Amino acid sequence: MNIVTFTKNINFQKFQHVTSLDKQYFILILLAIFTLFSLLMNNSTLIEWVIGMVFFHSWFDFYIASLEMKIHHGCVMSIIIFEYIFRVPFETHNVITIPLLWTEISSIFYSVRHFLLRNKQSNLIVSCNDVLFFASFFYLRVINFWKQLVLHPILYENMSLYNYRHVVYIAIYILFTLNLYWFSIITRKLVKMLMGIFRKECWLLMSEGFTSFSYFFSFIACLYLYSPHFPYFKYFKYSSFMLETLSVALLSISSYRYHRSVYSAYFQLKKEEQSTYLQYNCLSHPVISNYMLDIVCIHLRSFSSLFNALTSYLAICQTSSSFYFFVLLGVGSFLFHVINMFLFIDYILQLKSTGEKLELFPEKKKIKYDNYDNIDRLNLYPIFLDIVGIGLILYQHPSSFPTSLYHMFLHLVMAISTMIQPFLYLNHAWLHCLLFMETLCLCSINNILVE
Repeated sequence: MNIVTFTKNINFQKFQHVTSLDKQYFILILLAIFTLFSLLMNNSTLIEWVIGMVFFHSWFDFYIASLEMKIHHGCVMSIIIFEYIFRVPFETHNVITIPLLWTEISSIFYSVRHFLLRNKQSNLIVSCNDVLFFASFFYLRVINFWKQLVLHPILYENMSLYNYRHVVYIAIYILFTLNLYWFSIITRKLVKMLMGIFRKECWLLMSEGFTSFSYFFSFIACLYLYSPHFPYFKYFKYSSFMLETLSVALLSISSYRYHRSVYSAYFQLKKEEQSTYLQYNCLSHPVISNYMLDIVCIHLRSFSSLFNALTSYLAICQTSSSFYFFVLLGVGSFLFHVINMFLFIDYILQLKSTGEKLELFPEKKKIKYDNYDNIDRLNLYPIFLDIVGIGLILYQHPSSFPTSLYHMFLHLVMAISTMIQPFLYLNHAWLHCLLFMETLCLCSINNILVE
């Protein structure tokens, strides 16, 4: 009786013209529900059926999907093919496939949203569905994926028996990167809705106020984690710890000066009730000098992290075949930083002399992005080289797992956050939180290398 009443209340006229998109979402809902049922029943036969259905769905959808979904489907199919070609045992098979299947549960709410909007349901129902989608995506595709796949020690132990195991590793890492990318987009949409509660200038002042002091926490963490090595700084391999701590201290001061000057400038413009303060020019005094000093200290901090890792590694691996490669890497990084710092300062002075503007939150329709792209290239390329160098050092050190994975994905999150800007006007504050985590990670890396 309840089913009859429910079907009578549905407005089927709105679904008379069923599109191909409707069919795709409907198939995805059925597949996700069947996946959930098989996982809850914990039936191995049903799970094998689901894996086959997921493979064929990925195969057929591959030709009509977007580039991101093509990458996703390609990774999923490569994992499934690997498992069946190499006859992976049931225990290892479950370690990989079960967390992957759980990620599809969030697709239920993603697909249902399409039909809710199609049937013009109330905003409350749509919002509840969005909350469930956000929560399920965050837990299943980010938290659970990280714990059950990326960091699972049994996975790496069992997969070490196979020659082509890196196919599975790379596929898992790419899938997790895609999840982080999609989650950043979802977060941006959610934050954009929540930011409507207050005016934009309130969020901006809050962000600049926080970032003025936040990097001092990195200095305190660095001082605490490296403190056991300070009595031995007279030895070359430990003096690099002092250098890195000094670079963090200098960056803390320069970051405070820069963000405090921006905060003061914005606060003064708000006090004068100028509506255009969000387009404040960073090339004006006194911000420009603090801005250049902050960038120089960022270069120093980045190089010191590589230098510390290099000296710690080379002190115990002087007979290694890669010794001279890492020496050249350190020298090349130093020269690259110095050259790019001079080019950056020269470029900023040229912009200043020609009357150009460099705005923190520019309007897309009113600026030329060439200036921003050039500055990004001058500053990010040397830092990227340092990150790759530290990654290569960790690859040479067998006891660095799982710190090496933290290092890799932390910088991936930083890159995605810079590109997507998930927290909008609070994004700089979020990046400073990531920088604090980076400091903890780098200190842990160097402590591992000297043990």
